Amino acid sequence: MIKALIIDDEPSAVNTLRLMLERYVPEIKDLKSTNDAQEGLHLINTFKPQLLFLDIQMPMMTGFELLKQVPEINFNIIF
Repeated sequence: MIKALIIDDEPSAVNTLRLMLERYVPEIKDLKSTNDAQEGLHLINTFKPQLLFLDIQMPMMTGFELLKQVPEINFNIIF
């Protein structure tokens, strides 16, 4: 079972990725998503994903700025 998190400011991109993962990656059993970078930071710390799908360009904070705020990166990242 893989726990995955999607952080992207575009709801349509999140929905498309979610549908593709649900259909083609059955190994992902627990999938959460958010359109807000700050909420994403909170989810990284509480949900503890094994795999993170991260948007690079977001309005309040870039994906790289978000990662700088994560104390320990112990998950795989797909940009």
